Amino acid sequence: MSSAASFATKVAVVTGASSGIGREVAIQLASQGTNLVLVGRDSQRLSAVAQQCAENAGKLVVVVSDLSLEDECARAIAEAVREFGGVDALFCVAGQAMKGRFADADNAQACVRVMRVNYDSTVFLCHHALPHLTKRKGRIVVVGGLVGHAGVPGYSAYAAAKHAVVGFCRTLRRELMPTGVSVTLVSPDTVKTAVRDNMLNASGMPSPESYGSESAMSASECARHVLAAALARTPELVLGRVRLLQTLQAILPGALDRLLTKPTGSSGPTQPTAATR
Repeated sequence: MSSAASFATKVAVVTGASSGIGREVAIQLASQGTNLVLVGRDSQRLSAVAQQCAENAGKLVVVVSDLSLEDECARAIAEAVREFGGVDALFCVAGQAMKGRFADADNAQACVRVMRVNYDSTVFLCHHALPHLTKRKGRIVVVGGLVGHAGVPGYSAYAAAKHAVVGFCRTLRRELMPTGVSVTLVSPDTVKTAVRDNMLNASGMPSPESYGSESAMSASECARHVLAAALARTPELVLGRVRLLQTLQAILPGALDRLLTKPTGSSGPTQPTAATR
């Protein structure tokens, strides 16, 4: 792949890089010779990913960070600028999933935490990276998900956070068009990632969930879509069943309500396996 058609020699900040889609985005960027800033909470996993990337990447920086805190987001961007002098691409992949009906929550703090990790972190990172991205006519790339386009029962907090991300990305993209900075939103169907291993329940307690769909996309395949869309500066990319739900939400919202709340036996209402990425 030629440097003109890749991220070779560019500077990319990748959040959620310790596992799942973020990990695969980092590995695939490294194979292109990208200078990387890998950001994540799990220091051991992040170090392992860094070792895997180091063989092919340009230069590489690891930042262990809790992105629900603005100061930590600012620090991640500052590390990129200190090491490389600027930022060409920001990949916002970090996320926290939560499954549980709102009425079952002991308190609302778990919902607030999910909003902070998924939405607030995206806002914080974009805010601190934007001056540097503007100088290089860079790229902002955000990974959303199915629940950002449909209110899936049992995922109220997660859906709210992802809907906020969708609205923010669409508006920011239009605001930044005159600057040359592109905003790409990628909304995948079910992806086999560790996000389900770290799933929270309605009370904010760990509640890992297995995959109910053998057709779930691999994180590697999803990352290929993410990078292709980023390189092409595609405004928005939806994968799998997301477009169907978008269409039903727009033209047949009542039918979608019935579909998503249809009883499926002892397990209760329908719970699409695509509700989390």
